[in-house]
Amino acid sequence: MKPSTHTAGQPPDSAQQASHEQGAQTASAIDLERFLPYRLIRLSAAISRGIAAEYQQQFGLSIAEWRVLAVIARFPASSASELGEHTGMDKVSMHRAVRALQQQGLIASDQSTRDRRRQHLRLSRSGQQLHDQIAPRVLEFEQRLLAPLGSVRSGQLHALLEALQHSIDALDNSQHEAPRHEY
Repeated sequence: MKPSTHTAGQPPDSAQQASHEQGAQTASAIDLERFLPYRLIRLSAAISRGIAAEYQQQFGLSIAEWRVLAVIARFPASSASELGEHTGMDKVSMHRAVRALQQQGLIASDQSTRDRRRQHLRLSRSGQQLHDQIAPRVLEFEQRLLAPLGSVRSGQLHALLEALQHSIDALDNSQHEAPRHEY
């Protein structure tokens, strides 16, 4: 590193100042193109848009509505809180999607016998039929998406995603289990 020619009481030369400002900016800027959370969010959004093309125009479902419909098909009799866990959606978006699907007659709810405040969501007959029409299309989209990877790299991708899920679960658990210090 070049020694500074700046002396106290004198302004730094413009090259020094530019170098210092660039270093400060580089140190604080995140290389988003390599930052995993950013890349995953962008990739997820792009994939969701691609899959949405398979059902939005023809069936009039939003991304959130399809996600809720698919999760209820996979996990019948889910409560709203369970549905939130499975979809990864925020409560407001999830409740809007549930309400829209109920208004369309695609899902129904049954009151829990154990807790009257709790509702279990299930697909209606028309909801199941709609799911069964859309599911093959989105699965075929997934196959087209993964085809360039080949079966080995596709399997590796799934294993890596599973490892990342375990990693974030462990981080979440360690944050919840961390001792609380009172001061």
